[in-house]
Amino acid sequence: MKEHLVALNIITNSSISRDALISEFNAPNLMLVHRELEDGLMWIVESQLDVGKPLLDHINYLISVFDHAGQIKATEAVRKIYMNIGVIYDTASCTVALPNEVIQTLLRVFPDLNIEITCYPSNE
Repeated sequence: MKEHLVALNIITNSSISRDALISEFNAPNLMLVHRELEDGLMWIVESQLDVGKPLLDHINYLISVFDHAGQIKATEAVRKIYMNIGVIYDTASCTVALPNEVIQTLLRVFPDLNIEITCYPSNE
């Protein structure tokens, strides 16, 4: 069994507001939480799907959130964009596959995207 925790993290300068970010991305229904960093803010858009859904479903969900935004690129205000993929597994090892089509789709929407994948053994 694998569970997936997937979020898009957007690092901005500390002066950008939630409303400005939503306007910049043309995403009025964007659900954002933020965390203060030493030199800016990290805005987090989490997949709202059940953790038991396949990884590709979570990625497609996050892409769909930005359907109307066009490309999301690093700018003066948006310094870094990365997808944080957490995989919780209950087997001896864990493999995470990202098909080329998914990577190409992600890069079309987020051309400056970084991807971080972390695997955690289940406590069960």
